[in-house]
Amino acid sequence: EAEHGYAEVLRQIKDRASQKLPIDRDDLKKWQKGIVEEQKQYGMPCRPDGVGRYRTPSNPLKALKTNPGAAAADDVPRLMEQWFIDFFMGATRCMLAPPYYHIPLIAEIGGELMRRFEKAAPFAGGNGCLSRALLTYFCYLVDQPVVIFTIDDRKKFLRSLSSAKSVQRMIAEKLRAEPRCPCGNVAARVHHLPWLDTYQCGECNKTFRLQWNSLRKFI
Repeated sequence: EAEHGYAEVLRQIKDRASQKLPIDRDDLKKWQKGIVEEQKQYGMPCRPDGVGRYRTPSNPLKALKTNPGAAAADDVPRLMEQWFIDFFMGATRCMLAPPYYHIPLIAEIGGELMRRFEKAAPFAGGNGCLSRALLTYFCYLVDQPVVIFTIDDRKKFLRSLSSAKSVQRMIAEKLRAEPRCPCGNVAARVHHLPWLDTYQCGECNKTFRLQWNSLRKFI
C-alpha cells in the first residue's frame, strides 16, 4: 500500500486504468508534487515555484540540464494541450485494439508520448518519473506487464530521447524481454533470436515461442 510519492502515483494510475478512466491536468500537477516532495527527502533539489505548477510564461522556469532541447516555458501550455489530445486518442486506440496489437501499441504510442512529454518538460523537475509512470498507464490499460526502467538504464534512456523511434526501440526491447504467459503470469526469456524468442513461465513451467513481426518497425 502506498501513501505518497512515486508509489502512490503508480497506485492511482493502476486504479484509473483498471476503470478505463482518463488522466487530466490536475492529476499531473498533483502527482508531480508528490514525486518531488518524495525526492526532496533524498536530498534532490527543487525550486518551490516548480512544485505542482507548469512552466509557463508567468512561471518561466528552465528544464533540467539533463534534458537538452527541452521546450521554452512559453511553449509548454500549447505543447501540453496537444499532448493531452493525443494521449486520450492513444488510450482509446489501445482499448479498442485486438490483443495482438497491444504490445506494439504500447511501444508506438507510449514511446512517442514519453518522448514528447520529456521534450515539453512541463515541470521544472520530475518529468522523467512522470513520463515513465504514464507509460505504465498504457501497460495496465491493455493488461500487459509494466515496463521497468532501472538505474542502469539511465544513460541509455537519456540518449534515447534524441528521437521518438529511439524511445520506441528501447521500450520494444523491454517488452520482448518478459511477456505474459497464457496462464497470466510474466515469463522470462530463455532463448533469443532476431524475431523469435522462447520463454518459460516460472509458475506453470510452460514453454512457448513468440514471433515479434509486429515490433519490426521499432527494432
